[in-house]
Amino acid sequence: MSEWRPFVFSLTLLTVLLGTAGLLLRRALPPWWARRWVRRLYAALCFAAVAVLATWTFGIAVGDRGWSAVGIRGAWLVFAYAFPLAVGLGGSALVMVPARLLAKRTPARATAPAALRNAGEGPAARAPDGEPALGRRQLVQAVAASFPVGAVATSTAGLWEGSRTPGVPRIPVLTPGLPPGLEGLRVLQLTDLHLGFFFRAPDVERFLASLAPADQPDLIVFTGDIADDLRELGPVLRIASERRPRLGVLGVVGNHEHFRGLPAVRRVFDASPVPLLFNGGTALPVAGSTLHVAGIDDPGVRRLGDEEHFARTIDAALDGAPSDAFHLLLSHRPEGFDVAARRGVHLTLAGHTHGGQVGIGGRSAFEGMTRNRYLWGMYERGPSRLYTSAGFGHWMPVRLGCPREAPLLVLTGGSASG
Repeated sequence: MSEWRPFVFSLTLLTVLLGTAGLLLRRALPPWWARRWVRRLYAALCFAAVAVLATWTFGIAVGDRGWSAVGIRGAWLVFAYAFPLAVGLGGSALVMVPARLLAKRTPARATAPAALRNAGEGPAARAPDGEPALGRRQLVQAVAASFPVGAVATSTAGLWEGSRTPGVPRIPVLTPGLPPGLEGLRVLQLTDLHLGFFFRAPDVERFLASLAPADQPDLIVFTGDIADDLRELGPVLRIASERRPRLGVLGVVGNHEHFRGLPAVRRVFDASPVPLLFNGGTALPVAGSTLHVAGIDDPGVRRLGDEEHFARTIDAALDGAPSDAFHLLLSHRPEGFDVAARRGVHLTLAGHTHGGQVGIGGRSAFEGMTRNRYLWGMYERGPSRLYTSAGFGHWMPVRLGCPREAPLLVLTGGSASG
């Protein structure tokens, strides 16, 4: 995929957001626009947008991914403030404009209502005209200001959360009748790392080195969207392999591997110690039992016919799998779970959604609002399980209640609480 496409998208998005913010300030909120510091802050945000987009343009023009990465990071950081600012100012306008129209229609009163005059306020609590010091105008201003201030503060908190080290949630996978040799087997899932812009291969190396002894995996799996800068792909595959999990490291591709050029991605995998499962699988003997790991291709940019895609690729990946094996499917998108459950797959691991990057109570805040029913967390269909990870990395660096993660899936034939 040409890098000009995301650039044009970002340029359009930032232009619309900053233009909307400026229009709201000038037309709907003129008392605020009259303040010099407000105009300077707005000008600084516009200048930052121009600077990062110019840097991105330079990077594309000279073919330097380093400059492009700086521009992309900067563009998303500007977006992280431009979007909440535009939304917050919209809320302010909904408060200020009606209040201003109402004030024009309401005759001014010389004094405060009798109830307030008799409430015991001293002279210091009154304005010269007899009104309370905090009158209706000040209250409206305070309510209106709370929208952009709250939105920007929330975005700042989200930037902080998005920069934190990924957590390692232990996810028990209850499988009645699990072969004894697979009891307690640990699978570390790394998905949606998007290496090259906000994070790089050394960040993954430090993370893996920091794992506690109890979190050391038996198998590491990559479930797509690994590197947006393909120079990071080979190093991160090598880094994961050097951890030497006893069952090795396996990977599948996501939509961003298609964007970056699938042939080039496959060449990197071929030159690495990590096998790429591309509509295929591998049987791993474990203490007298068998773990069959299957991996499928991603539909890329296609939207129609996904059901057919998943049926075809999952059937190919399961072809020849031992019937008595524990079946683990790696699918970048969680939409493959429906087909996988019908095929008797015990556990599907997916990513792609980033959990919407906003969560409430361990679930995506957008649960049930999109066509995708499996945004973040554990899902069940009969004996089949799906875990959709919120992802190790991201494109937009803001997260709220949906932290970065590298889940550790633990197979168990006992109770989920144990």
